[in-house]
Amino acid sequence: MRKRNKMRLTTVVLSLVLLVIVLFSPPRTPPIKDAEGRILPDSIAEIEQVVLGGVKQSILIRGADRSKPVMLFLQHTL
Repeated sequence: MRKRNKMRLTTVVLSLVLLVIVLFSPPRTPPIKDAEGRILPDSIAEIEQVVLGGVKQSILIRGADRSKPVMLFLQHTL
């Protein structure tokens, strides 16, 4: 019975440690790769933080060719 309780406690502690690591690690996005697994040289894969309407927001930007423009439409409603 003691061994079972110790095992449960270990599982709970490890789960909590993993949860803290996941919650406090910075966001990231993997680079864009071609069919052979090489990173595309003109690609873009970023996460930017901006303030929109007084609220801090994160924007995920991904594209295979950074020379092609992005149209971003933000609608603010009250």
